[in-house]
Amino acid sequence: MKSQRYTTWELVAIVILGVVTGALNGIFSTLWAALFAMGGSYLANIIFGIFYLGPMLAAYLVRKPGAALICGVIQGLVEVVAGTPFGFIAVGWTVLQALGIEVGFLIFRYKQWNWGVVALAAFLAGPFNYPLTFFVFSLAKTPLFSLPAYVFGWLTGIVLAGFLGKLIGEGVARTGATTGLGISQA
Repeated sequence: MKSQRYTTWELVAIVILGVVTGALNGIFSTLWAALFAMGGSYLANIIFGIFYLGPMLAAYLVRKPGAALICGVIQGLVEVVAGTPFGFIAVGWTVLQALGIEVGFLIFRYKQWNWGVVALAAFLAGPFNYPLTFFVFSLAKTPLFSLPAYVFGWLTGIVLAGFLGKLIGEGVARTGATTGLGISQA
């Protein structure tokens, strides 16, 4: 059995992904808020899945338990510093999304990385963060309207985090930049 301990290179890769996607999410969260103001949950949730991309890439490239979670914590903290309009609550969202991704890969014991498993992991990010979203946006007032809008958002996670993350991960692996990461040993 291979070691579950992280190498320095794995941690550096996770931190880079967390910082880059956290900075981008600072921008995307402002865009999400603007879309929400213009058209409500359905319009805003077109981009919802992009928020899961960092933890998904960390898990997909490193392929060890906890990679998505570490990335999610870093991503959330950087997103706050980058100026998300949602403040520190963004850290809670990114951590919960990362936990959903971890569960998706845990179901398959971090041994399968095909399209279906990646789609499941990306999808699970949404339901894991929904309880916090439900509380923050007082969605109890409109549950019949809000839940379908958020399920739509979770489905965008399959495309924007799952499939896009897998494509980016495989593209980066083809460059040779992932030597020493789990994806290069597959």
